[in-house]
Amino acid sequence: MSDILIERLKSGDKAALGEVYKLYRDPFVQFAKSYHGDQELLYDIYQDATIALFEKAIQGKLQLDKSSIKTYLFSIGKFMLFTKLKKEPPRSEIIKDQEVALGLYEETKSFMDEPEHQIVFLRKTLAKLGEKCRRILELYYYENKSMKEIQQLMDYNHPDVVKSHKSRCMKSLKEQFEHKNITR
Repeated sequence: MSDILIERLKSGDKAALGEVYKLYRDPFVQFAKSYHGDQELLYDIYQDATIALFEKAIQGKLQLDKSSIKTYLFSIGKFMLFTKLKKEPPRSEIIKDQEVALGLYEETKSFMDEPEHQIVFLRKTLAKLGEKCRRILELYYYENKSMKEIQQLMDYNHPDVVKSHKSRCMKSLKEQFEHKNITR
């Protein structure tokens, strides 16, 4: 089965990508929990690792002479996780950032309490995020679509891929709001 699955990946078969994604997602998250406890981050890393595996397969660069798809995928995911963890600030910096953010919130509260300012800023910020992010957020928050519905509407491989993408879009949106508060 493994050789057939590899050949399907190399031919760009998205159904094969979905099979790999589903087959190894939970085992990868269990494995990676020993390095980091944030399950959402682990799902994001796994998604990125799966996409990297698929791209390597399509490019003809997937060489699995001495390892399985699972071993190769876990190796990519572990490397991505370690790279991400190296970039994380130490815990004391996170606490300090939270205190600074709370102070900024208090300072800008009166401005942002005005609904028309919030709406105008939200529209402008959504437009800056890009079409896919904007569309996912609109479908989820404005149209109350489920992850499964968004997956089907936007042709994603799995609802978890949508969830991960939505999470990154929300993070970007929050960063824009934080930036707005800092510059005011």
